[in-house]
Amino acid sequence: MLSTHLAQSAQFYLPLQTRILSIHLFERASLVFQNSCPVFQTIKPFHIPACFHLLCRHNFYSRLLMNSGVASMEGSPPRAILAEELTGTGDFDNMHLMEDVQALYTSCCSEPVTGNSVKLRTTPHNLEPEFIQSKPQQLIGDGDVRLSSSSSRTNRRPGENGLPRRTGNSALAFILSIALMFRIVLLVFSVWQDETRWPDGQLRFTDVDYDVFTDAAKALVSGEDIYHARPTYRYSPLIAALLAPGHWLFSSPAGKVGCHTLAKVWGKGIFIISDLLCAWLQYQIITVESKIHNSALDSSTSSDPNRLALHLISFGWLFNPVTAVVSVRGNAEAVLGMCVLGCLWLMLTRRLLTAGLLFGLCVHLKLYPVIYAPAIYLWLTNQSGQPLRSRSFRAYLLTLLPSSAHFRFGLATSFSLGSLTAASYVWFGGWRFLHQAYLYHFTRVDIKHNFAPHFYPLYLLSGLRWQVDQLLAMTDDMGSWTLFQSGLMGKLFDRLRTSMIGFAIGDTSKSAGLLEWLRSQAILNARLVEHLFSTFALLPSVVLILAFALKLHRQPSLCWFAITYAFVTFNKVCTSQYFLWSLVLLPPALANLRLPAKKNVTRAVCENLFVWYGAQVLWLATAYTLELRTPSSAWMARYAWLLVWSASGLFFICNIWLLRRLLRWRKLNTYSPTASTSDTITLSGDVTEDKKTK
Repeated sequence: MLSTHLAQSAQFYLPLQTRILSIHLFERASLVFQNSCPVFQTIKPFHIPACFHLLCRHNFYSRLLMNSGVASMEGSPPRAILAEELTGTGDFDNMHLMEDVQALYTSCCSEPVTGNSVKLRTTPHNLEPEFIQSKPQQLIGDGDVRLSSSSSRTNRRPGENGLPRRTGNSALAFILSIALMFRIVLLVFSVWQDETRWPDGQLRFTDVDYDVFTDAAKALVSGEDIYHARPTYRYSPLIAALLAPGHWLFSSPAGKVGCHTLAKVWGKGIFIISDLLCAWLQYQIITVESKIHNSALDSSTSSDPNRLALHLISFGWLFNPVTAVVSVRGNAEAVLGMCVLGCLWLMLTRRLLTAGLLFGLCVHLKLYPVIYAPAIYLWLTNQSGQPLRSRSFRAYLLTLLPSSAHFRFGLATSFSLGSLTAASYVWFGGWRFLHQAYLYHFTRVDIKHNFAPHFYPLYLLSGLRWQVDQLLAMTDDMGSWTLFQSGLMGKLFDRLRTSMIGFAIGDTSKSAGLLEWLRSQAILNARLVEHLFSTFALLPSVVLILAFALKLHRQPSLCWFAITYAFVTFNKVCTSQYFLWSLVLLPPALANLRLPAKKNVTRAVCENLFVWYGAQVLWLATAYTLELRTPSSAWMARYAWLLVWSASGLFFICNIWLLRRLLRWRKLNTYSPTASTSDTITLSGDVTEDKKTK
């Protein structure tokens, strides 16, 4: 009787891939345990499932499971059976003994058994029923089990070869290895291309910014002022310090001649490693957020969050040609992206002091990460994951008061940013460092290679600035004209009075002098108009940063991506390297999206890529016409400028449309820790909901 019920329980509690427990085996096991444990002699039938948990903890039975290829239960929690092979994905089917045993037995035995195929009971965390064919075994010796050579497994993923499923860490290591080899091939090609400059003898693979980094690193090794040796170096000294060891080891002591090949590729190697570390951090962020959100994924496509993370980092970062080429060309954006992702990961894992230190490093390297400060503050305020709601505005403001978490993060950030900036100020040129690394970017005007539609108004204002320079160089009886000259209103009143007197007596020269003076002042006002234009151009970015922080702070990765994407889109300067700021956050952000039920994911991806890349191709075509095929006539040249401006406006509109579309697909119930429903996303774009929905 005991062996029969044990065999029935085994059909629901043991991994059926390796059906090792037979009636004969349970007869032997029952004799051993009935002699050693008299309590088993009085077991009732409905107690069998509960007693089977205790049975699994015996050394003899653990040895039996180990010999059959199943992980040993020895040392497992006494209240639960942790059978990883039940689902095959690393998730555990926890069946607590505190539950009613009779109800547990009834629920376990509710599934019909047909033939020798059994449907396994699964948890909501892993909705993957598997139908496994049983295998014949041979009993050998004192309870050891050997699978016969004729045993076979059916319906086993990833293939029919019987190999076990690759775990998340091993799959990640495999993908990172492939991505590393891909970048090494590109690195070798970059060295060859820079030497040969095929096909016209001028085309280089390496970015011009890498030459700036290299010159600064050489100056640092030779003991010179990096900002004086390379005036166009407008970055933190830490970037030059990263490249300095390569020139110190492989170049001449003076650092002036004979730059070795290893010294040339040293910085690129650091950027490639940072690029791969970005992918690793993206993987960690996706898995951590999936645990926080308690999301359930459809096993037909992504049996666990790890598999989804692998798909996203592969598609969005590792094998993205844009990100791979940028790091190999020698752009340092991967280093900053690694720091930003590290800060986000440390925040999600509640290591606030370390996250604050890293956030200070991010702001020191470049100023733009400061846009994440509102989202970080609100995320630290909202620990429960629920929307910030209060009955009154005063109560709402009280909820925004800083807590100990804010002080820890803020103090760590202040210490990191302050110490790095102070050290750079003392050792790298003082005010010159502050201007080149920080202040310059507030006044930067880029009218070439700028995707933003702001470039054309700035281009027109730059022409007026040229006229201002010409006027300031002129001297006559009226002196040098300047908008901010003291007594401007008094001079204007005197000239008006002189002009009126001249008009009354018929002296037109004085009236002409007034008109010329007014014209000059109008031209001088162009500088003020430019400052006002730059200021008002920043306002949309500020509004969107605050709005997205309030709306999306409960989904940090998506919030940071939306803030970055909006900031780059509405910024007055938008170059290709700025795209990396948002692309580094794209894979974690995509994990927070949920496609509509009628939307196919392949079609959605193709549509988004077509819109984004199509707008860029159109802009590049018009810019190529302007810069390399400029028409000879003035009218056609002006028409070419208008074409580029129109392409910039179209790219601006496309970015707004893409961001709006992605935000419409976000998961609304992602951060609800007590949600009773779970959405399921599939690669076909279908979304299913648990039966408990409303």
